[in-house]
Amino acid sequence: MSGQVLWAHAGVLAALLLAFACLAVAMPRHQADLFGCEWPRSRSWAWRALGWLGVLASGWGAIHFLGWGFGMAAWCGHASLAAGVVLVALALQVRWQTSAAKA
Repeated sequence: MSGQVLWAHAGVLAALLLAFACLAVAMPRHQADLFGCEWPRSRSWAWRALGWLGVLASGWGAIHFLGWGFGMAAWCGHASLAAGVVLVALALQVRWQTSAAKA
């Protein structure tokens, strides 16, 4: 693999991680878990919009740098990995938060 292809994969994965983190933070349940309160609708909407823009931008980057066929396949794989990482991070954060409260 060339250096450009590796950077394309890294960029797509990083963009998807940030995008899914923004989408998670936009949800009232995660806001309550992470920050102890729900945000106003306008702030939630802004984070949701930022998350979807990140998803779209990562798809464009995958197609632009890797081509339609391989780019879309790689994007799906990276999206699955990024969503799983954000999911596990949220679950671990809640677990650590509850264990710290018990101690």
